[in-house]
Amino acid sequence: MGKISLMCLALLFVILSAGSAHAVSIGISPADIGFEDLLKGGYAEKTIAVSTSSETYVNFAMSAQGDIKDWIEFEPSEGAISRASMKRVTVIVRPPGNVANGLYGGSVVVSAEPQEAGGDGVGVGVATGAAAGISIEITGEEIKKASVESVNVKDTEEGYPVEFSVSVTNEGNVIIKPLIEIEVREKGETEVLKSVTHGQTDVLPTKMSIIRVRMETDDLDLGEYEGEVKVFLDGELLSENTVYFHVLERGTLSKMGILQKVWNEPWVNVGDVVRIDAYFENTGELVVAGKFKGEIYLGERLVEISESEELEVDVGKTVVMSSYFSPEETGKYVVRGRVVYGGKTTETKESYINVNPEGSPLPEDTNQLALLISAVVVVLIIVILLKRRLK
Repeated sequence: MGKISLMCLALLFVILSAGSAHAVSIGISPADIGFEDLLKGGYAEKTIAVSTSSETYVNFAMSAQGDIKDWIEFEPSEGAISRASMKRVTVIVRPPGNVANGLYGGSVVVSAEPQEAGGDGVGVGVATGAAAGISIEITGEEIKKASVESVNVKDTEEGYPVEFSVSVTNEGNVIIKPLIEIEVREKGETEVLKSVTHGQTDVLPTKMSIIRVRMETDDLDLGEYEGEVKVFLDGELLSENTVYFHVLERGTLSKMGILQKVWNEPWVNVGDVVRIDAYFENTGELVVAGKFKGEIYLGERLVEISESEELEVDVGKTVVMSSYFSPEETGKYVVRGRVVYGGKTTETKESYINVNPEGSPLPEDTNQLALLISAVVVVLIIVILLKRRLK
């Protein structure tokens, strides 16, 4: 084998290996995470930011070290980040019920795991990481404390409920159930037309929760109203706010939604049950109820109609509408579906299902192919160099 062949092999190796290893740094913010007055057997959480200097996406994994490592959970515990896309991770602490009072310490560790070549062929070849200190103070004293961050309400249409939202932060160390009382009057009037109370929502320690309270408006005329919203904790008044809303004619507010994507496992076998997930976002001004309706084709032949259950979707929220399909023959299936909501339909989205014979092994990850070829090329280069040296 001549010099040209050797150069070709070396060039091929360089191309296949390009981007497979590059130095990156990983960061955690804040560098010190402290939990105070945590109750035995209790709960607490804080959010940290995980970032990297890498221009391309790298995988990361979270872990804890020290005596408190078994108390710690992460949401999410792993994921992908880049310089332009950091990730917020919730650090959750659940100490055991029999732990002694005192101060405990450890560390939260994030590591960049080697990323297999994906669509851009880039990965991290050398693992790197960072750590933040964590301290946890355990107490036997129960603390009940909360604050109300905001109270809001949105306009509604006749025949639709009006929804109040109350944001409550639990600043203590035990689970609380705030009591919310709402009285509705015509704007500027004193007579109470409707009232509602809500006290069933748990708020975990250190957590901020948005409590939504709905009130029917069937017996309210068109017009402007005010709602007096009071929030109590164990009889103590935390907050009192007056908010305003309109009951409008039907058709005034928009009903809008987007089918973001339809997703399913791409490779299955005959007889497997395939879950088809449709991601629907309510981008309008009213709560809507909707369901996914899909048509499943094998070639040009319609094989099955797939429908999800009807789900109620709050304004600004995204829900997953799931339906199921079990293929009876091999081939490449196409799922074409849309979401029907409030008398409207979204644009159609597609997904694909590749079905193999029953009992067939599913395709392995083909990302290892480039690594295998690189290894073969390396061995060939070494053999050629050794032969040349022995001549």
